[in-house]
Amino acid sequence: MDERRTHRSSGAGRAERGEVTVPPVIRDLTRHDLAGCGWSGGPHHVAAVAGALERAAAGEVDYVAVCAPSQAPPAIGGVDFQPFPDAGYLWQPAVHPFVRRRGVGTVLVRALEDRVRRRGLSRAELCYEEHDAGNRAFCERLGYTAYGTVPDGWEQRLPSGEVSFHETTCVRMRRGLRVRPPAVPVRWVFPPGCGRHPWLSEHVPAWTNDLRQEARRLGDPVLPAQPRDAHHALADARHNVTRARALGLLPQE
Repeated sequence: MDERRTHRSSGAGRAERGEVTVPPVIRDLTRHDLAGCGWSGGPHHVAAVAGALERAAAGEVDYVAVCAPSQAPPAIGGVDFQPFPDAGYLWQPAVHPFVRRRGVGTVLVRALEDRVRRRGLSRAELCYEEHDAGNRAFCERLGYTAYGTVPDGWEQRLPSGEVSFHETTCVRMRRGLRVRPPAVPVRWVFPPGCGRHPWLSEHVPAWTNDLRQEARRLGDPVLPAQPRDAHHALADARHNVTRARALGLLPQE
C-alpha cells in the first residue's frame, strides 16, 4: 500500500513531492470499524458485515481488514468456512474506490488466503457475477480457475430506500493453496534472578555449564572440540549449539 506525501523541500521555499511506502496492516475487522465502512456497500451491506462479525466470534468465518497505520480500513473481506468442508470461501470483498487499481485488492485476497491456510485447508473458493469481466480478469491473474456457475442473490437497498432482492448468476472459481506447516509453539521463559536472556527458548541451553552437566549425565561422550583461536561470543555460542546437537538436545541440521 502506498501513501504519497509531500515531505521534502527544494530549498527555494517550494515543497517537492515525495513518496513514502507504508506496509499494509492486516488485522481482524472489528465492530469499531463499521462506522467507517459505509463506502463498502451502504447501510444494508454494513449490517450484513455486522452479522458476519457475530459469526466470526463463533469461529465460522474470519473477517479481515487491510489498512494503513492509524487509518480506517480501505479494504475488507471475509472467509466463510461453512459452505465447503475442505476449502475456505472468500466472500464480501470490498475495496474503497479511492485505492482501487493500486494492489490493495491483491493484498486483501492474499490475506484471506492466509486465513484459509491457518485452518489447514488447501483450497480457496470464490464467485463473481457472470457479466463482470473485470472481476474475472482480476481473479484469473491471482491464479483462480473457473469451473462452473451457480444461481445467487442478495438483498440490496435501492436509491428510493426500498429493499429488493438482486438475482444473478455467479461463476465459481477455485485456487489450490500450498499449506504452510504450522509453526512449532515456543514458550519463552525468563526465570527471576537466573540471568537468562528473555528471548531464549526454554529448550535451548543457556550456559556452557548446562552442557557439561548433560554430558556428565550421559557418561561424558566425546564432543566436538572448539578451535583454540575461536573464543569470542559468537564462536562460543555456535560451539555450544554444535555440542547441544551432539548431545541430542537440539535437532540436527
